Amino acid sequence: MNDVKTFVLKVYKRKRNLWLLKRSLISLSLFLTSYLFWLWFSHLFYITIIEWWIMPFSFLLTLIPILSGRPTLSSAIDYLEDRIVELKGRLYLIMEPFPSPLDSKKFRKQAIKECSQLLKERDLSEFVNFRIGFNYISPLLILLVLLFTFGFSINTVEPKPVLSYVEEPTLESSPTLILAECPTLRKLYLFYDNKEEKMICLGSGKFALVIKPDNSMDVSAGYRIWRSESRKLKVVPILLIEKLALEYQFPSYLGVLPLNDTIPKPVNNILIRVLSGTIVSFHGRTNEVLGGIHGNLINCKVAGHSFSGNFKVEGDNDIEVELTDTFSFGRSYLHFTIRPIRDEPPSIEFITPGRYFKLDKRMEVPVRLRARDDYGLSSLKLFYGDAEKDLGDAMGVRFIEDSLNLEVTNLMPGETLMVRAAAYDLAGNKTITPPINIFMPSLEEMFSNYREFSDTLSTKAYELQKKEEELIEKIEEYLFKSKLNPESIYGLKETLKEQKDLLSEIEKMVELAKKMQNPLIMEELSRINELLDELGMKELYKKLENIEINQDFTDRKLRELNLTQEKLLEALKLGRKSLESLKELMELNEFLSRAREIYKEQNIIAEGTPNDSLAFIEEELREKLSELLEEMKNSLNKEINELAYDFGKTGTEQKMVNLAGEMRKGKMDEIKMEEINKALESLYQNLKNMCECRTGEKVKKAIQQKAWELGFVLRKHNELIDKEPGILKGLIEQSLSESVMKVKRELEPLFLMSFAFSPRVFNNLSEASSKMEELGEEIINKKPLRSSMEKVRDLLIESIIGLFSSPPRSSQAMMSAMNAIMNEQKSISNELQQIIPIPGSKQIDILRELSQKQRRLARKLRELGEALNPIARDMEEVASKMEIGELDEKVLERQIKLLDRLLEASESIRRKDISKKRRSRPGIFVSPPKITLPKDLGEEKKALRILLEKRMKEPYPKAYEKEIERYIRKLLE
Repeated sequence: MNDVKTFVLKVYKRKRNLWLLKRSLISLSLFLTSYLFWLWFSHLFYITIIEWWIMPFSFLLTLIPILSGRPTLSSAIDYLEDRIVELKGRLYLIMEPFPSPLDSKKFRKQAIKECSQLLKERDLSEFVNFRIGFNYISPLLILLVLLFTFGFSINTVEPKPVLSYVEEPTLESSPTLILAECPTLRKLYLFYDNKEEKMICLGSGKFALVIKPDNSMDVSAGYRIWRSESRKLKVVPILLIEKLALEYQFPSYLGVLPLNDTIPKPVNNILIRVLSGTIVSFHGRTNEVLGGIHGNLINCKVAGHSFSGNFKVEGDNDIEVELTDTFSFGRSYLHFTIRPIRDEPPSIEFITPGRYFKLDKRMEVPVRLRARDDYGLSSLKLFYGDAEKDLGDAMGVRFIEDSLNLEVTNLMPGETLMVRAAAYDLAGNKTITPPINIFMPSLEEMFSNYREFSDTLSTKAYELQKKEEELIEKIEEYLFKSKLNPESIYGLKETLKEQKDLLSEIEKMVELAKKMQNPLIMEELSRINELLDELGMKELYKKLENIEINQDFTDRKLRELNLTQEKLLEALKLGRKSLESLKELMELNEFLSRAREIYKEQNIIAEGTPNDSLAFIEEELREKLSELLEEMKNSLNKEINELAYDFGKTGTEQKMVNLAGEMRKGKMDEIKMEEINKALESLYQNLKNMCECRTGEKVKKAIQQKAWELGFVLRKHNELIDKEPGILKGLIEQSLSESVMKVKRELEPLFLMSFAFSPRVFNNLSEASSKMEELGEEIINKKPLRSSMEKVRDLLIESIIGLFSSPPRSSQAMMSAMNAIMNEQKSISNELQQIIPIPGSKQIDILRELSQKQRRLARKLRELGEALNPIARDMEEVASKMEIGELDEKVLERQIKLLDRLLEASESIRRKDISKKRRSRPGIFVSPPKITLPKDLGEEKKALRILLEKRMKEPYPKAYEKEIERYIRKLLE
């Protein structure tokens, strides 16, 4: 049974394998046929997307022969039964699963037996011949030949697709253009990053596509199997600013610490609104390594992923900062929009004084000003003339109001000084105020004020002298006490406190005296200032402080204090007398100048034609004379009193009244006029003689006589230097000390009369006398130190030299000196005008000679007093220009201005008409040679005069204010 089954199964398997081989050959032939067809079809017609779905389906159809008609076991049994008829029906009883339970086992066994006998001698090859016919192989061979012969050429595209342009490197996610060319294909696809995308046909076999790549990749273009070579597309990541921080370094003058600001999400446009001058520093980090930073920056740098830079905020501006990567391809931008907060300039104004200020006897200007700034003031300054005054550091305050007393010197009478104030803020901004005009009163106004001022000073000095005498008496009382109890010590402390207060008052008086400035008595004022400087207040202050600090109230300390007080008292007495003498001198100069002016005007009237105008002037002159005589009678100088009373007895005033009355009638009494002139001339000459007595030769000789006496003392003192000690020598030295004190006492009235020498002479003589007294006691027993003897000698020599110094100039001497200087200046100006046409080196030589003359003239002008120093400085500047050969219109104009200023200075010295206020007076009317009676009998002229006087009293119209201000500015330029 098993043999039968095995045989049948072998037949079945062979038959099945043969069928499978044949069907496979058929399917392969069909597949190759289909492949060749689609290869040809796709090359010829360029299959569309829909055709791509048909082609795989056609390939599946080639598998139908394999999938259908497969042989089964029953077909193999039927095949054996057909070949061997005897087996018919028997194999189904043997082979599973055909037998059924209904079949008889008997018949089955019989069937197995019969089949075994029938198949026993049979060979498998009789039933299944495992051979394939040519009809199966020939199509396959033909197809293979066709495939290998034409397959590759059919699928060839010439020329192949080419990537003609790839925009690289490119930024991440940024549009990137890719161009391809293939004239044989009607469409192309771009293959990138496992994607394919149809390219846009541009015509003429050109294709383009814009993609946004996210990373680097290979790209190629083609259609199906026809592709170009791959190209590497390098994608650079977008340069992003991940972190940004700002630091604001405010201007140093604010004193504010830097402010840091972090921007969590950096944006391209950043608004910067800070104070102008702030330095903004920025630093941050990017996602890629940086290659550079560019922009209008002060400093900038990159390091790896980090970047930094700074810029200064100055005005409205836009700053763009460009960050680039290492390829200089990826870029990122920072845009700073700068809108600074401006530091406005400071404001400053004068509260007081107003636009015009007239100097008084103190020669000080009380200045009060106010300044403010939005961030802080740095300093305030005053500018006046060529000088400037720093008002100190404002310490950065925003508002300040300051006051000070501005001392004004070197102004001549009638001159004006422009003062400006400037405010500087912490940023260096500057604001200057409009000028205030400070003018020196005319000499006429100044003189009367100085007389009152000197009167006040002498009164103050007298009060201080009395107070010092009281304090000396108190100290002497404590000296006589054997022992000081607590109550006495308290009283002594109070006395010392009073002494300190008194010293403060004396210092104020000294400062007040030093403010006196007058060109006519400049030398006398300098002598008084020297005297006040020698009061010895510092020494007294020092002794007071030592006593208070050490609580040393012993007799020795009190005696030293008492001696110092006595020296101070002595100096105060001399200072008071000097101020009184100065008052007399100023008063005498005033009276002399007024008398001379009256005398001159009277002479002018005598030359005129009598009429109403001349009579009016005569009456005014009589009023001036009455005022002068009244003031002379009230003077403390007895000689001036007597002179005024003697002049009153001449009846000159009444004669002038009578003469004016006759002038109104058109008559001129020549006899009365001559008597008036003689009386006025006598008054003028008497006052002049009194002035000259103070500084004349007689006083000078008396001072020199005292100098010779000191010379005798000096010779005797020198003889004792190298001699041995003894009683006789001691007595001689003491007698010499008394001689020195005698000379000092005799010099005081001469000093008060003439101020002809330095008051330091008195200090030197006092010190020399004191030391000689001590040396007289010492030389009796032993030989004193040579240095002590030589110290006395030096003091005496210095005193003698001081006594031989030249006396101060009188106003007459100044007047004559000024006239000489004016004449020389005119000569220089004329020579300058003449050398203008002269060319070459000759002109330079002449200019140098003239410059030397100009410098000598400036030195002479300085010798006349400090008040003329401004003119002297101008002269020296002109001389400097002349030395370098600079001759132009400006130099000539300055020469003319120098002459004008010299004329003004000369006129200031010459004029002596002193009045409390400025007054205008009509000029002298000079009648024509032939006098005719006016038609209106003079009534029209009288009416016009009344109208003029009325208009003069009225204020000027407001419409004229601008014109007046313009005129004043022109005068001040």
